[in-house]
Amino acid sequence: MAYRLQGNGRSGWRPAGAVRSGERLQRRLGSVNQGGRLFGRQSWVGLKNAYGTLMLGRQVNMTYLATQKTDVLGPNLFSISSMDLYLPNARSDNAIGYLGNFSDLVIGATYSTGRDTSSAGGAAGTGCAGEVAGNAKACRQITALIGYESTRYGINTSYDILYGGPGAANGLTSADNHDQRVTANGYVIIGSTKIGAGVISRQVRAATGTTTSDLYYAGVTQPLSPLLQLDAQAARRNVKNSSDDTTMLVARLSYLLSKRTSLYSAISACTT
Repeated sequence: MAYRLQGNGRSGWRPAGAVRSGERLQRRLGSVNQGGRLFGRQSWVGLKNAYGTLMLGRQVNMTYLATQKTDVLGPNLFSISSMDLYLPNARSDNAIGYLGNFSDLVIGATYSTGRDTSSAGGAAGTGCAGEVAGNAKACRQITALIGYESTRYGINTSYDILYGGPGAANGLTSADNHDQRVTANGYVIIGSTKIGAGVISRQVRAATGTTTSDLYYAGVTQPLSPLLQLDAQAARRNVKNSSDDTTMLVARLSYLLSKRTSLYSAISACTT
């Protein structure tokens, strides 16, 4: 369920906003998805003009947007989203954000004073609401993106760092702890074929120690007919100084019922 606000403003500024909830209501428990938030996927208001959009509230951040055009599978059951569960859940509470598109140049950033007010808000939930007296760094999050995106090819890079705080989940129990991701992504379209690839470098400095990993992915989308489309992707997650590595191969065949609706079947092989 989603709603958007748009308007016409004088002097070039127009109001903008979006609220979006999860599809499943847990009626028997009296709660909803994304940590009990009514509009847990997005809930923001802002202003928009020719120079971009300024947003205030809960919003997707730049890590979420970085792979939108390069990950050919998107939030598929088998995909890089299942190797790093933060990717399809990269949202920030209490955030101010900016996103601008200047011809083919894309620039964006978010700054959050309290990354997540619930540890039950999905795979990305940390329960780090911020506003810790005498500790301005606690629970802060900064994300940024810059890229060039045309109709035939594009590249971008993004940066994302989340600081911990007292009582936060996933071992981020101090402002000295952090979870950081740096991505580089690109795509090219040759005829009707689209190729997308990228790397996501992650460092987690938690109370239990430091973990560093790189997630590489490459995929292709090929229409087979006006109604059939084949997507395939290979991905590997390499955890430094550990045998906890993962390789995944995925193929998906989709039948397009309309521009927004499809039926699909997917097969995957995963080794760890």
